[in-house]
Amino acid sequence: MSFLVLLLIAVVIYGTLKTNFSILRSRGAQERSAAIRFAAFSWILGIMMVAMLFLPVPGKHRILMLAPLFFIGVGVRKVLRNARERIRREEQLDVDIERMKRVN
Repeated sequence: MSFLVLLLIAVVIYGTLKTNFSILRSRGAQERSAAIRFAAFSWILGIMMVAMLFLPVPGKHRILMLAPLFFIGVGVRKVLRNARERIRREEQLDVDIERMKRVN
């Protein structure tokens, strides 16, 4: 097997494990939903990037085609990470309010 095929298999295995761990690590239904949406978006973006590599385009232009997808992926990652943190803060706030009600 060539090096590129082995590298592609390793990336797919890594992505699958990372997706599974991020879904298992989520605490609530909202956070799990956000993790699944991010995983689906990441896989679609990755497939698009790999597909673009095989287009018959000269070298520089191929990189210029991949750059916007990369920046979109980084931007969406930041947005979804902030969404996950917001969901965790809201869940923690609900727990604190319930605890305060029981104390008083």
